[in-house]
Amino acid sequence: MISIKNVSKQFNSKKILNDISLDIKNGEIVGIYGNNGSGKSTFLRILSGILFPDNGKISIEGDEKKSVKNTCFLNSETRSLYERLTGFQNLKYFCSLFQIPYNNEAIMEFSKKIDMENHLDCKVSNYSMGMKQKLNIMIAFLRTGKTNVSEKSSIDCNLFLLDEITDHLDQKTIDFVQKQMITFSKADATIIECSRKRDNLHPDCNRIFKLELGKLEQIL
Repeated sequence: MISIKNVSKQFNSKKILNDISLDIKNGEIVGIYGNNGSGKSTFLRILSGILFPDNGKISIEGDEKKSVKNTCFLNSETRSLYERLTGFQNLKYFCSLFQIPYNNEAIMEFSKKIDMENHLDCKVSNYSMGMKQKLNIMIAFLRTGKTNVSEKSSIDCNLFLLDEITDHLDQKTIDFVQKQMITFSKADATIIECSRKRDNLHPDCNRIFKLELGKLEQIL
């Protein structure tokens, strides 16, 4: 259970989030949409621990100080990738960073599901935006503790924060990611997805909210 109580955030004199309260159950998929600058990314960054709210509190399983190391935060930005390294080298680096064994066979099997198997030995600087986003997805899914993401068993991540993850992706990869979100949800992980467009949210969201003028309005 994630409990968000009276969370507010402002930058300079502009209030981005205004007294937001929300409870999200384990295994729930929640979608949030809103215009550019409405505060979606700020909200996710607060949940991930990257930013702190000006007011309010957030607790996970009743603990305000619980570590967010089991949180998978995935957005459409690619600045974390090492452009001079190949896809393989990036994956090996992040496996080392996450203290996850590097399993080349499983990674190759994964890469075939999103048409990346012929690109991982190329430098990231030569990737298209879509390919970089696919590599981001591969790295993020490593955080689940399983390179075999089709396995329907317990995972190490209990919270997925997804920010515009369908940007630049082809339909095959979008379908794959959405299918995996269902798998993670069944493993009791909580998923919060944000997008500029409601139609881009996961089709099986349990609840959908609109973020406007710093407030969340439940739509579904």
